[in-house]
Amino acid sequence: MLERHSIDYVALLFGLMFLAIGAGYIVHETTNSSVDPAWIVAIACATIGSGFLALTVLARPRRSEPLVDATPAPTPDDDAA
Repeated sequence: MLERHSIDYVALLFGLMFLAIGAGYIVHETTNSSVDPAWIVAIACATIGSGFLALTVLARPRRSEPLVDATPAPTPDDDAA
Protein backbone atom coordinates (compact mmCIF):
# COMPACT_ATOMS: atom_id res chain seq x y z
CA MET A 1 0.00 0.00 0.00
CA LEU A 2 1.08 3.53 -0.68
CA GLU A 3 1.33 5.91 2.23
CA ARG A 4 -0.59 9.15 2.08
CA HIS A 5 1.60 12.22 1.57
CA SER A 6 1.06 15.94 1.23
CA ILE A 7 0.40 17.58 -2.13
CA ASP A 8 3.34 19.18 -3.92
CA TYR A 9 1.72 22.42 -5.10
CA VAL A 10 4.73 23.52 -7.17
CA ALA A 11 4.66 20.30 -9.19
CA LEU A 12 0.89 20.64 -9.55
CA LEU A 13 1.27 24.22 -10.84
CA PHE A 14 3.89 23.24 -13.40
CA GLY A 15 1.81 20.26 -14.49
CA LEU A 16 -1.20 22.50 -15.06
CA MET A 17 0.95 24.99 -16.99
CA PHE A 18 2.24 22.23 -19.29
CA LEU A 19 -1.32 20.97 -19.71
CA ALA A 20 -2.49 24.45 -20.75
CA ILE A 21 0.41 24.86 -23.21
CA GLY A 22 -0.22 21.40 -24.66
CA ALA A 23 -3.94 22.10 -25.04
CA GLY A 24 -3.16 25.35 -26.87
CA TYR A 25 -0.78 23.52 -29.19
CA ILE A 26 -3.34 20.80 -29.94
CA VAL A 27 -6.04 23.39 -30.71
CA HIS A 28 -3.64 25.25 -33.01
CA GLU A 29 -2.64 22.11 -34.89
CA THR A 30 -6.14 20.66 -35.29
CA THR A 31 -8.05 23.85 -36.18
CA ASN A 32 -5.19 25.81 -37.79
CA SER A 33 -6.22 28.88 -35.82
CA SER A 34 -4.07 30.64 -33.30
CA VAL A 35 -5.04 30.78 -29.67
CA ASP A 36 -4.39 33.95 -27.74
CA PRO A 37 -1.99 33.10 -24.88
CA ALA A 38 -3.93 35.48 -22.63
CA TRP A 39 -6.94 33.14 -22.81
CA ILE A 40 -4.80 30.16 -21.85
CA VAL A 41 -3.36 32.03 -18.87
CA ALA A 42 -6.81 33.28 -17.84
CA ILE A 43 -8.38 29.82 -17.99
CA ALA A 44 -5.41 28.29 -16.15
CA CYS A 45 -5.58 30.93 -13.41
CA ALA A 46 -9.34 30.49 -13.03
CA THR A 47 -8.93 26.72 -12.80
CA ILE A 48 -6.13 26.95 -10.24
CA GLY A 49 -8.09 29.52 -8.21
CA SER A 50 -11.16 27.28 -8.23
CA GLY A 51 -9.05 24.36 -7.10
CA PHE A 52 -7.56 26.29 -4.20
CA LEU A 53 -11.02 27.54 -3.24
CA ALA A 54 -12.31 23.97 -3.21
CA LEU A 55 -9.34 22.88 -1.08
CA THR A 56 -10.02 25.68 1.37
CA VAL A 57 -13.70 24.83 1.67
CA LEU A 58 -13.16 21.08 1.92
CA ALA A 59 -10.20 21.22 4.32
CA ARG A 60 -12.17 22.26 7.38
CA PRO A 61 -10.69 21.22 10.70
CA ARG A 62 -11.79 17.81 11.83
CA ARG A 63 -14.02 17.60 14.86
CA SER A 64 -12.16 16.27 17.85
CA GLU A 65 -13.54 14.35 20.76
CA PRO A 66 -15.42 16.56 23.23
CA LEU A 67 -13.40 17.61 26.23
CA VAL A 68 -14.28 15.80 29.41
CA ASP A 69 -14.80 17.96 32.50
CA ALA A 70 -12.28 16.87 35.13
CA THR A 71 -14.18 18.32 38.09
CA PRO A 72 -16.07 15.74 40.15
CA ALA A 73 -19.84 15.83 40.20
CA PRO A 74 -21.37 17.34 43.35
CA THR A 75 -22.67 14.90 45.91
CA PRO A 76 -25.64 15.43 48.25
CA ASP A 77 -23.21 15.72 51.19
CA ASP A 78 -21.61 18.82 49.58
CA ASP A 79 -24.92 20.71 49.70
CA ALA A 80 -25.30 20.16 53.48
CA ALA A 81 -21.92 21.70 54.30
